[in-house]
This record gives sequence, C-alpha cells and structure tokens, in this order.
Amino acid sequence: MRSEASRFAGLPRRAALAVLALFAIVMTVSLWEPSPAHLKLAQQTAVKKDADLALYRAISTRVAQGESYYPVAADELRKGDYPLKPFLTFRLPTFAYLTAYAGPSGMMTLRWLLVLGTLYAWWARLAGTFVDPGRRVQGALLVIAGLAVAVSNRHVQLHEFWAGTLLALSMALHRQDRWWPSLFMAACALALRELALPFVLLMAAFALFTRRWNESAAWGALALIFAGGMWLHAREAAAVVLPGDPHSPGWASLGGWPEFLRFMHMTGPVRALPDWISAILTVLSLFGWISWKSRTGLFGALLFLGYGLMFMLLGRPSNFYWGLMITPVFALGLVFLPRAFGDLRAAIWPHQLDSKAD
Repeated sequence: MRSEASRFAGLPRRAALAVLALFAIVMTVSLWEPSPAHLKLAQQTAVKKDADLALYRAISTRVAQGESYYPVAADELRKGDYPLKPFLTFRLPTFAYLTAYAGPSGMMTLRWLLVLGTLYAWWARLAGTFVDPGRRVQGALLVIAGLAVAVSNRHVQLHEFWAGTLLALSMALHRQDRWWPSLFMAACALALRELALPFVLLMAAFALFTRRWNESAAWGALALIFAGGMWLHAREAAAVVLPGDPHSPGWASLGGWPEFLRFMHMTGPVRALPDWISAILTVLSLFGWISWKSRTGLFGALLFLGYGLMFMLLGRPSNFYWGLMITPVFALGLVFLPRAFGDLRAAIWPHQLDSKAD
C-alpha cells in the first residue's frame, strides 16, 4: 500500500468522476467574478484597514501610558466614528495590554518567535508524510508564503494575524497523546480574538468523537472559560457606552462564495496578483486539504470549510482581514495535489495505467 495515498485512493470510477465534476464546477464558479469590481473593492477596503490599524495603535499607545482600556477604547472609537454597540465592536483588551507591556521591540521579538515556531512545528508535523523529501520542503515553503504577512510591520497591530498564527501553531502541535501544548496555543488565540472559537469547538468535537474524554473535557472547559470572559468583557464595555453612541449595522452580508474568495485573496500570499489567480489557488488549496488522508488533513479541511461558510454569511467587505484566521497554513494544501489527482486518474483510467506499466 502506498504511504502517500490520498483520500481519493481506491474510489470507484463513478465516485472519482463525481469528485472531478464537483471540482470543475467549483472552479468554474470561482472564476465567474469579474476582476475590475474586485480591484475597486480592494482599494476601498485597504483604506478601511489603515483606519483600523491607526485605531488599534492609538488604543495601545494610550494603554501603555497608563490609561484604562475600556474608556480609552470607547474614546478612540468615537473619534473614528466607529459604532460602540453591541459590545463586540470592542476588541478584547488582551492585545492592547500585551502591546503596552511588551513595547515595540518586545512585540517584534514575539512576532518572530511565533512565526519561526509555527514554521518549525509544521516542519515536524510533515515528517514522514511524503516519500519524496523534496515535497516536505515544498510544504514548508508554502507555510512560509502563508506567514509572509509577518514581514510587514504594518500588520503587527492586526489581532487576526496573531490569533490565526497561534491557531496554525496549535494545529501543528496537536498529538493525541500530548495535546496540552495545542490547547495552550489555542487558548492564547482565543484570548486575542473571539473568532478563534470555531477552532476550539472543532477540537472538542474531534476529541469527543474519538472518545478522548480528558481532552474533550479540557477543550470544553476552555470554551466555558471563554464564555465567562466574554460576559465580563460585555459588562465592562457596557459601562463606558453612552445612550447616544451609534449601533453597528451588523456583520451579516450573505456575500456567498465570492466573498470567501475575496477574503482569501486580500489576506493570502498572492494578494498582489490578479484575483483570478488567487481564486484558482484557493480552490486548489482547499481541494488539497480535503485530499490529505490524515487526522490533520480532515481537521484542516473541516476547519477551512467552516470558516469559509462563516465568511460567506458574515463579515462586511471591510472585515476582509478575518481571512488571516486561516491563511497562515491554508496554502499548504497545494503540496497534496499531485497525489490527489494521481489517485483520481488511477480510479478513472485504471486500464490505461496498467497498460503503461506493462
């Protein structure tokens, strides 16, 4: 049996044809969006992102000067004409206090430790995955591409970069017999951004499904602790909100598949290239994750599909940086494509391959 067999190995011919047909349909739909509209949207949202970065910098600077987070956050939100209701418009205070205490040099050190640690963890995770060691190198290069946003000092204020990279590290560190480092990294991500909650819930579901009771209890406890923290966060935010403060229009956008593709393009490693290239690579990466026959591959596929569904239903265009929650290792799926398409080809044309072997 081949050690690199994909999830499509051994499929009946009709099932393999159905997989290829579905792949072709998704790819065709993904290329349907016209480029000019997307480029215009990218220009508009880039301005909004810069305003958000300025907001986070201002809050962190004032907290570093000794001011209390919630009054400062409320004041800066009002200055920027941001909504203050509901409480979710207030980011969790963790990152502001971390930035205040660590300072610029400390944050830069933490950033590179996190990036290098994530890269090393995935290098270790990919050990033994491929017969050809060059494929492991290719996988590491794809992880580097996903983490390339770390090169820009402008993005150090983006909570999603930190939370998404911590989740990538948590995924790489997870072992069924040693899961607590993964739990700790996920807890750090959750303390920075509530958007990390789907990752925690999926980890709990995996542990529960495989009857690892202690681990499932630990992930469940983390979710409950987070719920308590969000209750405190809501209470503190409500104490500084005034009756006349504006209310958010909400995050439901129902943008569908095109919105997911936009999020991935504008936060992924090929954001400088045309959006149709990004659309192709997004579909291929997701297909590669689905094809990886392992617990990590299944977890990653379900995680990315889940976040993709969230981006299709929630998130205004200006929230595109939510995509950073999954882009750090999303492109890794590309390294599994040769085996995936090879197994599909073997399932559809087995006699052709046998004749070549003869």
